Amino acid sequence: FVYDFSSTFLPKGVFQRLVCLLTEYSFKKYGEIAPSFELRKNYAFLEIGPGLTVHLLEFETKQSIKVHVGSPETFTKMKGIVRSIFQKINFEVMGGGLKWEEYIEGEHAIEYEKIDKSKREIQAPIDHDLDSFIDRLQALS
Repeated sequence: FVYDFSSTFLPKGVFQRLVCLLTEYSFKKYGEIAPSFELRKNYAFLEIGPGLTVHLLEFETKQSIKVHVGSPETFTKMKGIVRSIFQKINFEVMGGGLKWEEYIEGEHAIEYEKIDKSKREIQAPIDHDLDSFIDRLQALS
């Protein structure tokens, strides 16, 4: 799936913050910091937990972040986790001003299906606990 920030812009540091918060989620949820990982300037591979892997690729010129999950069985869960983290970044760091479109890659890899925007609308988080925030958001999806 793809997070497209091109209607506004992708602020510097959002990609890095996403990687850090996924690592924090891994530690809090599974008691270990991403047992397998690879980091580069615009790429990250993380094993979040048992059977949960994610590849992240930042496209600076396209103002987007592509997320690829390790298996179709974990797609929905990882999509929810990543979406929740973007919402956390938006409310805590960007004051709600970060705007994006969320797409799922089509079967033929060129067409994208727009995800219903209403699924992303949620009130600001009450607390700063990452686990409870992600769990609360996933329950609404």
